Amino acid sequence: MKSFLRLALFSALTAAASAQAPIEVEIVGTAANHQLSWTTTVNYNYQVFMSPDLENWLDTGIAEPGTGSTITYGLMSTADKLFYRIHETVDPYNGGFLVLPTQDQEVDLIDGVCFAFNLDVFSALPAKIRIYQRDYNSGNPWEQIGQITDFDEIDGIKFVRGSAVWLPDAEGEYEVQAAVVDGTGTVIASAVRRVIVGSNQAPTITITSGPTSPSAIAQFAAFTTAVSDPDGDAISRVEFYDNGILIGTDREAPFGDLIEDLEQTSYNLLRGTHDITAKAYDSRGAIGETASAFQVVITGGNARPTISVTSPASGLIVTQGQSFTISYAEGDPDGASDVDGVIAEDLSTGTIASDFSAPFDDFTIDTTGWEPGTHTLKVVTEDTSFEQSYPHYFTVFVRTGSGTTFAERLVANIVDEATAAPSNEAFTGVQASSDEYVDGFDSGLELDSGVILTSGLFSTWNIGDISEGESQRWSEQGDLELEDRVAGDVTNDAAVLEFDVFCANGQLEVEFQFGSEEYVEFVFNEAQSGCFNDAFMLTVDGVVVSLLPDCSDIVAVNSVHPAITVAESSGCLDEDLDALNEHLYIDDDEIDAALPPANQAVQVEYDGLTVRLRAHAFVTPNQLHRVRLVVADVGDDQLDSALFIGEGSVRTIAPSP
Repeated sequence: MKSFLRLALFSALTAAASAQAPIEVEIVGTAANHQLSWTTTVNYNYQVFMSPDLENWLDTGIAEPGTGSTITYGLMSTADKLFYRIHETVDPYNGGFLVLPTQDQEVDLIDGVCFAFNLDVFSALPAKIRIYQRDYNSGNPWEQIGQITDFDEIDGIKFVRGSAVWLPDAEGEYEVQAAVVDGTGTVIASAVRRVIVGSNQAPTITITSGPTSPSAIAQFAAFTTAVSDPDGDAISRVEFYDNGILIGTDREAPFGDLIEDLEQTSYNLLRGTHDITAKAYDSRGAIGETASAFQVVITGGNARPTISVTSPASGLIVTQGQSFTISYAEGDPDGASDVDGVIAEDLSTGTIASDFSAPFDDFTIDTTGWEPGTHTLKVVTEDTSFEQSYPHYFTVFVRTGSGTTFAERLVANIVDEATAAPSNEAFTGVQASSDEYVDGFDSGLELDSGVILTSGLFSTWNIGDISEGESQRWSEQGDLELEDRVAGDVTNDAAVLEFDVFCANGQLEVEFQFGSEEYVEFVFNEAQSGCFNDAFMLTVDGVVVSLLPDCSDIVAVNSVHPAITVAESSGCLDEDLDALNEHLYIDDDEIDAALPPANQAVQVEYDGLTVRLRAHAFVTPNQLHRVRLVVADVGDDQLDSALFIGEGSVRTIAPSP
């Protein structure tokens, strides 16, 4: 007996059809003793299933990688009839197009599920990649959560121009699958992958020892701690509190040796009972707290005065030239007569109000002449021994006199309001650091218009390539979330734009480029003293989505760069460094060579840039999601960096089936 059977591609996606010609299978022999053979294709996998009734299918155990040759299997059976089907997929483990997530990969909600692809298995760039999910082992229909259409090939490397991150609603086990659609509309489905989504576990912290207690004299506020993280995450910082007041932060193990507050001030514990507690933050933002306080009792000497600011609340927004009132209550355990004065300061400019005569009155602050942007204010009480209270910090945002706030104007520029509705816009930083821009193509950018957030001065973004180290120091605070998630060190001069967005569709996209004056001198191959990378971060609901296309790292100076020699590194390399993701990098010399002479006066200033990238975040549709964009100097306040966000590029799409 000789028969021919044409088998269609069997896939877990019912809509998927093979991009190859249908598999032609030859069956020779009898039911009791027969041979099954077919021709394979390179970069594909083949599994054989059999059934006596076309309902109950059994895996025969035959699984072969495609080599381009003909596969022949001898089979025996006592059945009167058998049906065979062959599952043909792009090789999911050895060169297949779906690289991540891997089978049974465990992720946390705070990280999302990142998808990475190997496009080199295809002769041409895909038309699109569709991404699907469903509950594991549920048999439910597949839900398409997104599609990717932004592909490119640079220097022979095929890649997705950006990241693709799914934000599940809840913990659980899921199945995910991707399907590539080629230029003719045919489809290749990947293998199905199980993904286990859990929660990031908070670190644990205990204060194990501290100053002598009880003590008749003041003691320096230094402690030892035991800190661990059940997930093995790095501890980014530990905050210390005295009776609920934040008195300092330590960013280096062993945590507690030195406590520093917002202004790097170290404190003594003065007379009184001090219940010291601590919070430990891991590198993915989980927070663990001490279960009980570590008590230190100082019985003698001077007591620290106190301050309680009753208004305004932190985050006050005022129009430039408008006045506001600081209301406070001062005190001192040594008695009211020991209070010598109350002082209010703007950390960027100095003292803005003071009162050294009792009774102490509220401060009326006139913002005429204040720079637009965020101002961090501090209020302290001082006693007759010149000891100050623990400071009370709060922020005031000064906007210009227009009816629209600065943040609202920036967000309106970058959000496509036909598909996404923004609200609760907020900007933190110096207003002169950031603004809208136009004519980016003329300056060598790949985004022609939009918004720039910088750690320096906005107006220098296109002054021509005139400096290897453009720096604007604002002496402003950094961003704790950026430090915890990606920077790993203290940050300065942060520019932060954040807003809620109602997503009409389930795929949220943002287009951006990152540029920095730290190229290429401050690329380094290991942590070295004095060597830092400025950082930026784009998050959606707290999940970092500004990742490399292969999900291996964040987009940064240290993850996207050309080959660097020790001579170019300003001491940050101890050996020459190979290029890393160089296809995503644009050097200022390349831009200079490509621009006509008339445009070089307005060339983008930054010494290096990434190519235009697009972050894809697959979210729950018809809900509010929080978008946060931040850029800052890391480790110092030198060498400016910038994040360019494309006009109208914050948008949602409904993936097409």
